[in-house]
Amino acid sequence: MTVQHKINWIKEADHEISKASTRPEDSNTTVGRSRTIWLRWRASTDHCFTLNVDGNVKYGTQKAGIGGVIRNDKGEWIGGIMCRTCYEDPTIVEARAIVECLDWAWKKGICDLEVQSDASQVVQWIQDDLDGRRPIRQCIEEVKR
Repeated sequence: MTVQHKINWIKEADHEISKASTRPEDSNTTVGRSRTIWLRWRASTDHCFTLNVDGNVKYGTQKAGIGGVIRNDKGEWIGGIMCRTCYEDPTIVEARAIVECLDWAWKKGICDLEVQSDASQVVQWIQDDLDGRRPIRQCIEEVKR
């Protein structure tokens, strides 16, 4: 992995974490001190269910995992899935998480759902027409089917 690729990956990860985090309004912190960032689940406003997906990569080991949880509009747990995958690229792992978790949800008969992911680039590629290379393109095509 080139230095520029690492820098870009870090910037993208930082941006995604910032978007996914909810910071308390009454934060009383000072410079140089750590502060707690609260993360929270948000129900879909347009669908009966919300599917939260994520992927994780352990660099240099070809070990990665994906997972997802489904909650109803009241936040009640409907089910969860997790499994291993062998990709090392975090973007591909995030895309595989979306593919596998959507497939799992559909097999359970849950189709009216909103997918939430911290992988903003993958979501953008799904929404647009990606003219990329394999295997990321293959993942995007699977989601669109």
